[in-house]
Amino acid sequence: MAISVKQMMEAANAAVPRITPAQAREIITKGNTLVVDVSGLNGNSWFDRSGNFQTDNTHIVERFTLADADHLSYEATIEDKTIYTRPWKISTVFYRRKEKNAQLNEFKCVEFAEELIYGNLRKK
Repeated sequence: MAISVKQMMEAANAAVPRITPAQAREIITKGNTLVVDVSGLNGNSWFDRSGNFQTDNTHIVERFTLADADHLSYEATIEDKTIYTRPWKISTVFYRRKEKNAQLNEFKCVEFAEELIYGNLRKK
């Protein structure tokens, strides 16, 4: 099954909602891999609920590799010389659900919940 770059970008944006055209400095394809070079972040968000934050100097290179029609490998290299001593990587694999009755459930986002719960931990 052939997957287009447009379909890969749609999957990438669904998986990582922080990517916007203003933040993506460069989007290229290398074979089966979509490479997104992200910079220009405002430094006001966190990577996770553990409090791992980013600054406006954060630079992320994301790679979405189509392993086959049902598997998308994701890898991100994060560097920020302001807060990290060296670049670090995260990776995961996204699987297409193929069960007969598989369903995507709606995610109901509660606006500002993160700020309410964790806002006092924000770096001053």
